Amino acid sequence: MKDLINLINIPLYWISFFIPKNKNIWVFGAWFGQKYSDNTKFFFEYVSKKDPNITAVWLTSNKQIYKHLKKNGYKVCMRYGIMGYLYTMRAGYAFTTASVARDLNHYALSKKTKVIQLWHGIPLKKIRNDENGYYFRKKNTPIKFAFKELSRLLLAPFKSEKYHYIVSTAPNTHFETAFDVSSERIIITGYPRNDALFKIKEERITIKIIYMPTFRGANQSEIDFFSNFGFDIEKMNRFLEKNGMELYLKLHPVNKPKDDFKKEIEKSKFIHFLDIDDIYEVMYDMDILITDFSSIYIDFLLTDRPIVFTPFDKEGYLTKERELYYEYDEVTPGPKAYNWDEVLECLQEIVTQDKFCLEREKIKNKFHKYKDANSSQRLYELLSAI
Repeated sequence: MKDLINLINIPLYWISFFIPKNKNIWVFGAWFGQKYSDNTKFFFEYVSKKDPNITAVWLTSNKQIYKHLKKNGYKVCMRYGIMGYLYTMRAGYAFTTASVARDLNHYALSKKTKVIQLWHGIPLKKIRNDENGYYFRKKNTPIKFAFKELSRLLLAPFKSEKYHYIVSTAPNTHFETAFDVSSERIIITGYPRNDALFKIKEERITIKIIYMPTFRGANQSEIDFFSNFGFDIEKMNRFLEKNGMELYLKLHPVNKPKDDFKKEIEKSKFIHFLDIDDIYEVMYDMDILITDFSSIYIDFLLTDRPIVFTPFDKEGYLTKERELYYEYDEVTPGPKAYNWDEVLECLQEIVTQDKFCLEREKIKNKFHKYKDANSSQRLYELLSAI
């Protein structure tokens, strides 16, 4: 079925090359068309409100998102609907957080449209071309690789993606090798989603903690970050209550907790699963971040708030999942915990004294050229001047 759809769309892809592009039509998308989130969301909203001369269009495959944006006055199309094709064919700019194939209508997007890769985080772990084994496979199977490339060119030419620009928060973030582009293609404006981190935090007594591990394994796979590392719900509840804290759990979208664990958490007054598509809507209000290898901490550095690092399965992750660009301890400015008892010890210490302020400042300066809420503005002004 997928091959048939590809064949049907090949003529439309080539036709798109002959459709005149309008530099004032900008199309946006994210997360397989199923979510309204991330850098593209924040930049889409900024452009929609900033410049009435630009037709900013959100492309989605989700009818609920379509209705939500329509209700709120934004221009939105089903990405594989007629208007989704027409706007994409005429777009001067297209914005993605992962890839054109995942986020936009790649069947209608010719190489004459400028594609801006906003990505979804400054990488701690290796990505794209730099991932473990990529060059090994490419180098040692030249015939197979060449055959696959030829087949793709003939049967699915729209799968060949080239980005005109890649947005970064600082120089030397490995995007050149990861995306195979020159340094001139890397534009350093900061991430649009990080503008939201500078919102004023709510005044309250309770300390809000958020736990956000990176993803593991296959899509929708069950991964146990909890019982395997000594997470005791009752003990956690007592600790949180005693210290005036609440713990929010936000697993990566491709992973899910076990059902029995979810049911137990639902009974807790102090532990909550966060059911929200865009974590950046609430991140500004969190007091402490707990994470492992997720690049979310690089963004969170902009808040100047404590981070507890939990590389519970560090060796297993590095050998079975992904290699890192950096030595882990050199770029993770915070206490390390290797089980949940140690997490509680770290949290107790942070309440008493935050010892990692200077280290966080150093790493923040490494990964962020700008420390303000003007990333969307800088990106808009840069693209408008091209």
